[in-house]
Amino acid sequence: MRLRPTTGRAVRSGVAMGLGLCLAGCGGGGLTFSGGADFTPTLAYARSGKAPNDVVILFVGDQPAQRFIRVGSLTARRSGYVGQEFLFNAIRETGAKNGLDGFVDVQCASPGGVGAECSGTGFVYQ
Repeated sequence: MRLRPTTGRAVRSGVAMGLGLCLAGCGGGGLTFSGGADFTPTLAYARSGKAPNDVVILFVGDQPAQRFIRVGSLTARRSGYVGQEFLFNAIRETGAKNGLDGFVDVQCASPGGVGAECSGTGFVYQ
């Protein structure tokens, strides 16, 4: 009886399976493939009814054209596996969910060169 060598295929299959399990996050830590945004209110405020697309994101140095009140702090993060658009959509959705007009003084960094972390201040117009 003669066996055909299949070692190369078996090794490739094993490597692919191991990589798939690691990427799926088997084990305690796992990899984070997304991120999100959190808002912590620091002041009671009248909530607006904006849709996520209408929530303003202003970076450090820019100010809203109208008078506004700072009402809380923003923290947001994304992994290196999703794009910047994911992060900004999460920020806008968090603003809409919390009845904000926008975020001001937003600044983002990429610690370790992978992903991004942002912070800022939530506001409502007066």
